[in-house]
Amino acid sequence: MSIDLSPQTVAMIEQKMQTGQFESVDELLQSALESVDSNDEFTLTEEEMQESLTLIEQAAADHAAGKTINREEFERQMDEKIKTLAQRVREDFDRRST
Repeated sequence: MSIDLSPQTVAMIEQKMQTGQFESVDELLQSALESVDSNDEFTLTEEEMQESLTLIEQAAADHAAGKTINREEFERQMDEKIKTLAQRVREDFDRRST
């Protein structure tokens, strides 16, 4: 296989190779392609994007309507949720280990 690369791409490859992080250009390209693949895993689906937009719009509407909480209340609510979650995990772990 023959691949034509721009001078900028060649320079980037040479720069990366000089770091000693990769033993070959093949290893560097494989790492780059794996990185591209892993980034694809974090792409939101249409449904996830719509759900996120709905939550953002609701938060903006709540803020505009003055439905906000202060930092202390937020931290109290988060602490409560964390404790509840920790308890559920503990109970699930106990069930599985018996």
